Amino acid sequence: MALRRSIIPAQNRRTQEFDVEGAATFLDGAIVLKDASEDIIEASADPAAILGFAAGPAAGRTVDAGKTLVHLAGANRTFWVEAERVPTKDDIGKVFGTAAVGGVWGLDTTEATTKPMHVVDVDIERGLFECDVVAANIQA
Repeated sequence: MALRRSIIPAQNRRTQEFDVEGAATFLDGAIVLKDASEDIIEASADPAAILGFAAGPAAGRTVDAGKTLVHLAGANRTFWVEAERVPTKDDIGKVFGTAAVGGVWGLDTTEATTKPMHVVDVDIERGLFECDVVAANIQA
């Protein structure tokens, strides 16, 4: 199943504006983190640290060019996420990895090593997992 939609906030959203690293090209919903200069960049494959999820693309902003909003990961903050398969009730409580397909981020239920996303609920009808970021994987 191809990923069709971006990661979006579900509960207890907290959003903050950050400067974007000049060469960044991420899409809405991308997993992002701060680089050494405190600029926002897209995470690489299998990120161990997650600041949050981009609330818009890195490029193309006409207001506040060079900045983007980030939905921050944190305690009791959840996000709706797609995966390559339909969720089941058995997924609740499990942890999974992440992957980007064509710039769209989602869960990787086959990842064996880095698993930063914890499933707190599922919406089988819409094919979505409600997840929070594992506390140890939240970028400070």
